[in-house]
Amino acid sequence: MASDSTATALATIGTVCWCIQLIPQVIRNWYVRDCEGVPPLMFFLFATSGVPFAIYFVDQSANTALMVQPHLFMFFSFVGFWQSLYYPPVSWPFKRCWAVLLLVMAVSAGIEAGCIIPLRRLYNEGTEWPNLIPGIIAAVMLVGGLVPPYIELLKRKGQVLGINFLFLVLDSSGAIFSTASVALEPGKLDILGLVLYIIVLAMEYGIMASHFVWMFRVNYLNLETPADDEMQIHEQLKLESANKPVTKKLRNYVTLHIVVPMRSFMRRCRIRKQCELSELSEVSERLSSDNELLTYSDSRMSANKMEPDKLSIRSLEPTTSSRIPTNL
Repeated sequence: MASDSTATALATIGTVCWCIQLIPQVIRNWYVRDCEGVPPLMFFLFATSGVPFAIYFVDQSANTALMVQPHLFMFFSFVGFWQSLYYPPVSWPFKRCWAVLLLVMAVSAGIEAGCIIPLRRLYNEGTEWPNLIPGIIAAVMLVGGLVPPYIELLKRKGQVLGINFLFLVLDSSGAIFSTASVALEPGKLDILGLVLYIIVLAMEYGIMASHFVWMFRVNYLNLETPADDEMQIHEQLKLESANKPVTKKLRNYVTLHIVVPMRSFMRRCRIRKQCELSELSEVSERLSSDNELLTYSDSRMSANKMEPDKLSIRSLEPTTSSRIPTNL
């Protein structure tokens, strides 16, 4: 009985984490107005995976939290999908983004409504295997949504760009709590759910580990590319790739879109570090000069206290112009 209540509590925590996991990413996209490194395919697969998840949980007559969670996940995924289409680097027109979003939402709602009714009737009659199909499809689509970020990692040599780490932490936390709840739940072990949670957790940790390795390589091993003039290289490669074979065009494309941006990023990091060091030196010099000024003023004040007030004595003496003549 205790293990049952513990499993329920852990499942509830995992469900809450998965309900709100995309909120930090959506806020980040809105704040910076840029989705570089956040592929639209990731949000599309996340949003569409909520449809078979909803079918799976609704047909099983699960608790309210499990039925609400896929729909909240779909909502925030659709918001992120719209942002990834509207903001750079995709930068589709406003109306086109809304048209695509409404079309995908309408198709998703139609598929969900069309599958819930017949599958639920079969499930109530005792035929459970058809309901496993939406669960398997949802698991594959959810794991597939984490593949596009790895493609972005390959483009940037392991750097995570655009993905909010709080989103990764919430997602991995939901997988951890859900795995613990499945392991502690009495009765038959849910192998499908356990495998799904472990795969999601491993892929989330892989993304975070890739960025930490990249930071270690850049900050501690100093593996930086030469700081050449990126704009000059960009224009030169554009001119050279006009009438070149396919292999040279591919090499120029890789240089333009991977090597040159990495050089530019490294140069910005180095300039930012130099600016921070110069600002720190200026602040320290300013503080030292202020301390010297305070020390000098304190010494002057102490010296004035020790000497007589000559100015007040001199002010009492009459001036030459104010003296009364004696030879009148």
